[in-house]
Amino acid sequence: MNSRLLFGLAALSLSVGCVTFKQLGTSLGGGGATPEEVKAAIKAEDYPKLKDLCNKTTPINSDIANYHGDACEAAIRIAETQDDAEFLKPLCGKRGELFGSHYNTACPAMLRLAVKRNDRAHLQLMCEQDKYDDACRTLKTQGTFADLATPDCSTLADRVGKARNDFLASDKATAEELGRVVGALARCGEGKMIFEGLAHIGDAGVNGYGTQVLLTAEKEAGPALFTTFEKYTQEHSGSKYLGAEHGQYAANHITHWLLETKRTDLCKPLVAASQGAKAPVVNAMMLYFQSTDCKESTPLAVQLLASDVPAFRAEGCETLAQLGDKSHLSKLKIVAETDTSYAVVERPEDSGVFVKDYFVADACRRAIGKVKLRSE
Repeated sequence: MNSRLLFGLAALSLSVGCVTFKQLGTSLGGGGATPEEVKAAIKAEDYPKLKDLCNKTTPINSDIANYHGDACEAAIRIAETQDDAEFLKPLCGKRGELFGSHYNTACPAMLRLAVKRNDRAHLQLMCEQDKYDDACRTLKTQGTFADLATPDCSTLADRVGKARNDFLASDKATAEELGRVVGALARCGEGKMIFEGLAHIGDAGVNGYGTQVLLTAEKEAGPALFTTFEKYTQEHSGSKYLGAEHGQYAANHITHWLLETKRTDLCKPLVAASQGAKAPVVNAMMLYFQSTDCKESTPLAVQLLASDVPAFRAEGCETLAQLGDKSHLSKLKIVAETDTSYAVVERPEDSGVFVKDYFVADACRRAIGKVKLRSE
C-alpha cells in the first residue's frame, strides 16, 4: 500500500479516535452535572445548585434539554418564595433565546415580586425592555386604579367599565389582575357588576376564569366580597338573579367559589334567590344544591323535569336521585316512561358500534330506583 495512503489512514483514525474520546469525556462528566444530580438537586430543593444549573454556571452533561428546563422551573419557584429578585430579573428577557421557554415562569414570578415590592421601575423595565405584556397591563392598572385599597366608589365602576374595553379585557388581563380590581368593586358593594358582568367569564369549572377572578377578589377584599354577594342575592332574587346574558356560567363560577371557600350552609338563601330564575341558571345552581345535600332545592329540580332542554331534565332527575323522596316518584315515572330524547354514542368505547342513549329517561329510571331504596 502507498505510504502516503497509509499515513492518511492513520491520521484519519487518530482524528476519529480523538473525537470519540472527547465525546466519551463529555458523557462521563467533563466537570458538569449528570442528569441524576439534576434530579437530586430538584428533589432536595438545593437552591444554590439549581441557580447554577439554570444560569448554566454548571453545565448539564446531557443532550436532553428538559433537564435544564426542570432545574430552572424549580429554581424560579424557590426564588419567588425567597424574594430573590436579583436572580429572577435577568431571566424574563431570556425567554426569546434558544430554549428560552425554560425561563417562561420567571416573568410571572418576577412580576408578582415587583408588585409586592411596589417596584414600578422594574415593572417599567419588564414592559419596555423585556416586552412582557403583563407588566405593561399592571402599570396601566396601577395608573388607573391606584386607589384599590381605598377606592373612590363614586368613579370606580365607570373606570372598570372603560378598562374592560382596553387593558382589562378578558382576552388580555389574567384572572388575578381582574380579581384585584373586583376586590375593590366588592369594597364598594358593586354586586351587580361583579356577579352579572364579570363572574360569568370563561369556561365552567373551578379553573374557569370567572371562578379564579372571584377567588382572587376574596383574597384582596376579605369578607367584603361575600357580604356583597349576600346583599346581591337579597336584592336580585327570582328573574333578576343572575339575569344577564350567560348567567348560567356566573352561577357555575359562583358555586365553585362558594364550595372552594367552604361556604356550604347557603341552601335556603340560594334556593330563595333561584326560585323564578331563568332555567339555565337554575340548572347550573344544582351543582351547589347537590354538593351541599340541599333538600330544599327539590321543587326547583321538579321544575327542571318540565324543561324544553333535555340536559336540564336529566339534571332534574339526577338531583332528585340524590335529594328526592317518594313524593317525587310519580313525576319521575312520567319522564322515565315518556321522554324520547337521546344522543348517539359509541358503546363500547372505540368499538365502532353506535347506539341511541336515552339519557333523560335512563336518569329518571335510576332516580326512581334510588328514591325507592331510601323510602323502603
